[in-house]
Amino acid sequence: MTNTKQGHTATKRVTCVTDSGEHFGLTIPQANAAFIVKAVNSHELLVEACKEAIKWLQYGQNPNKHRASTILEEALKQAEGE
Repeated sequence: MTNTKQGHTATKRVTCVTDSGEHFGLTIPQANAAFIVKAVNSHELLVEACKEAIKWLQYGQNPNKHRASTILEEALKQAEGE
């Protein structure tokens, strides 16, 4: 817990890793930590969903449009925390 003038704010200590493999720690508000974890965990699936959607939109009759739709739905569920 961190003391503030308004009272106590729940914080969380997190370890970050850079692209080059360096580690560093941060103390951030608990709500921000939860949001960051959700965003990071959703990133890969959202990127895949966007790629599939682009193919679907560019090629119209994409035989994998069901796959695009499924990935988009899963990505949204994960990003929204369902």
